Amino acid sequence: MRSMNCSACGRHGGGEGLPHDWKVCGRLILCCECRRQRFRRRPVTLAVAEPIGATWLELCAALEDAWRRAAPLLIEGTAWKLSIEAGQPVVRTAIGDRRWALRLNGANCPHRRRVAYEGIASGEALAGDLLLDRNSRVLRSPSGIICKLVAWLPRASPAGARQQNIEEMDIGRVRAAIHANRASFPSQVPAFPSCGRPELQHKLVQLYFVRGWHCSVIAARYGLTAHRLRCILNTWKWRAANAGYIQHIPPEEADHTPL
Repeated sequence: MRSMNCSACGRHGGGEGLPHDWKVCGRLILCCECRRQRFRRRPVTLAVAEPIGATWLELCAALEDAWRRAAPLLIEGTAWKLSIEAGQPVVRTAIGDRRWALRLNGANCPHRRRVAYEGIASGEALAGDLLLDRNSRVLRSPSGIICKLVAWLPRASPAGARQQNIEEMDIGRVRAAIHANRASFPSQVPAFPSCGRPELQHKLVQLYFVRGWHCSVIAARYGLTAHRLRCILNTWKWRAANAGYIQHIPPEEADHTPL
């Protein structure tokens, strides 16, 4: 494995592989300090609604065995995945010697909590550690099991900060810039050979960047996985930015001409 350097500050990781507490964000590798400058931490607590493809008895037995060694059960961000299925968040991870899919209760949760877990599922937010614990007095669920996960949401760029290259920006921030008229978007969507069928590219790009559809909804509509869709959109965004189809729009300067 090769050594790593932070894409933002150039700091050397000090060894081979990805150092502890560093994160990979699209094409960027960020140290913990640069990650905190670009992202804000948002903890999310949701009740486990049901295990998928298993019984409650099997899940509780696996968790009780894991809790004998460490309670609560801590799972690092690289060892679990979150997706949205039938409108509800689903966590996939290993507990003991088995892979599990746990449907979480995301119904009627506050808006900020929903934005956080949807950001993780879409790839627009970084995933932190996940904890599986017994229920607290505040949060009630039939299973008595709660899932505490951490999302790192992109921070808004402060005024006067260095403008980030569009190639480095994640697709969520590029879409937000387009909708806020801070970035241009071509009237005719170009097609690139590495992004799949041209007619499908047009639909995916228009629905995500122009109409603002969520990745999980687009993926379900066209029979794609959310990961595959994000790969197509990221590759298209990178090629379109390099070809000059997407560019930053400079802010308008105030007109100080006397009347």
